[in-house]
Parts: sequence; structure tokens; C-alpha cells
Amino acid sequence: MEDRCVCCGETIPEGQQVCKNCMKGESGMMKNGSGVPDPTPTQAMWGIRQEEKTRALERKHGVYRGEIYKMLVKRPSNDPKSEKWEKKYKKMKVVGVSPHIVTLQDSRGFRESFRWHEFLQKRR
Repeated sequence: MEDRCVCCGETIPEGQQVCKNCMKGESGMMKNGSGVPDPTPTQAMWGIRQEEKTRALERKHGVYRGEIYKMLVKRPSNDPKSEKWEKKYKKMKVVGVSPHIVTLQDSRGFRESFRWHEFLQKRR
């Protein structure tokens, strides 16, 4: 298996992560012609580290982005005269995981964040 540059995908010698052009900052545009400049090596490494942290949190809590859970949510009643809150289960997809909260999104695009202990209590 060939080693590839983390910025541009160029073949590089074993033991390196970034090609010479990217090290010099001369990588230019992406090879697929999208017109978007390649990230610098520092930007690429920062993104890789953030993804590693997120995956570690997913493993720690056993909750992964893209999974769907039924969540007990409280919403105001559809009747404007009523002050009651409705409690019902809604299917929501995990879209974000961070050290203190998990962010879920329902089918209409509405996002809601829960603290981890609250999420673990409300999920089904």
C-alpha cells in the first residue's frame, strides 16, 4: 500500500505524512479540479485530531453519528390556548458528539442538544 499526503493525496515516501509541495505551501488547487485550495498541513492535522477526539467520545459513550434513537421530548401543545406541554417519542438522528453534549436532529431538520446524562435517560 502506498503512503499518501494527508493534504493533496500525492504519493509520498514511507514515514512522511505530507508531500514536499504541501510542506512548502505550493500545493495549489485540489487535483479533482474543484477549485477549492488544499488545506495547509497544519489545517489538515488539526482536522484529523478533531475527528480522532470525536471518535474516541463515540466509543466511550457507545453513541455514534448517524444512529437513530427514539427520544422522549417535550413540546408545547398545538393548541395556542393550552399551557400544557406534550411528551412524546420522536425518532432523532445523532449529528454531533462533544465532551459534554450530544446533538440530535429530527426528520424536519429541527436540532436539539442534550447533556450526556439527560440523553441516556430519555433515549429508548
